[in-house]
Amino acid sequence: MFLEGRHQFDFLTGGTVRPLPGDALERLWKGEDSLIRSMLINSMEPQIDKPLLSVATAKDLWDTTQTLYSKRQNASRLYTLRKQVHNCKQGTLNVTTYFNKLSLLWKEMDLCRETVWDTPNDDTQYAKLEEVDRVYDFLARLNPKFDTICGRILGQRPLPFLMEVCFEVRLEEDRTNAMGVLLPIPLTPLPLALGPQIMTVTRIMGSQFLCVSTARNNGTPRISVGNSTVVPQETKTPTLGAIAQSGMPQSLGLISVDGKNPWILDSRAIDHLKGSSKHFISYVPCAGNEKIRIADGSLALIAGKGQIVPSDGFTLQSVLHVPKLSYNLLSISKITRELHCKAIFLSVSVYFQDMSSRRTIGTA
Repeated sequence: MFLEGRHQFDFLTGGTVRPLPGDALERLWKGEDSLIRSMLINSMEPQIDKPLLSVATAKDLWDTTQTLYSKRQNASRLYTLRKQVHNCKQGTLNVTTYFNKLSLLWKEMDLCRETVWDTPNDDTQYAKLEEVDRVYDFLARLNPKFDTICGRILGQRPLPFLMEVCFEVRLEEDRTNAMGVLLPIPLTPLPLALGPQIMTVTRIMGSQFLCVSTARNNGTPRISVGNSTVVPQETKTPTLGAIAQSGMPQSLGLISVDGKNPWILDSRAIDHLKGSSKHFISYVPCAGNEKIRIADGSLALIAGKGQIVPSDGFTLQSVLHVPKLSYNLLSISKITRELHCKAIFLSVSVYFQDMSSRRTIGTA
């Protein structure tokens, strides 16, 4: 880059031709050429530069070095690099360090390849395929706690670019790290029916909510954490951060809500549910025979349905009024389906992004 900046790289490629002997410019050319040779030799390791001290010109030095140490068409080195990429895992590294480690391997692999394309379009198409492969390599070897964000990324069409993928994973890492520093908080479970599954909504400090997936085994609730299942114990008080880092599905993930009018976000819920008739901007009473099954197995009456505007930019359609419920349930899947958007979970909020324009259309 230094030589390019000083317009001296042509000394290495032969673009700047040596003047004929006796020419007035020969002395200037020799001075510049000697300076470039000196810079190249000083940048080399001692065991490499000594045999090259007697080379006559900078171009000869450059050609000799390329012949001896070029990695192009080096099948053995390329094979070694491919193995290193395959074996590279995040482990104890943070996301940025892990991504940079992979990037260095990819760049060295590019140096080992020398491909001649028939048309410029071939190069473009291959670059797109290679970009997708590198997204897969990056996601495949992340720690299990990022499985949820990986699933969301792989579900996008078209697949995001590599740098965008790295950015989204880094946001998830920041979120889990932020949740991990919170102090232990006592939890009390409250059963709730979310779609066809039995769920547990845990009340935190009386003003926030935490959704945790559960399955029942002989009447005993079990908290699903990552690939393992544990039985809640009275002697252990889980922290909000510990559950946030456990790798549980995002569709049943952590959400925070307003204590006065809580909306529990869940992407597995089919319909929006509201326990109170307040805040409806339009309301149609039901006949009295429509019911919905809740967590305890009983049927709850649907008193009516209508529209609600919980925040600017959002209009919730066909919200079911279920007086028996003491909470409000927001169906993420219904929002994303009706508004043709995606929900992106951050450390303290969720924002909704239009799938076509990728513009943020609302936050929660």
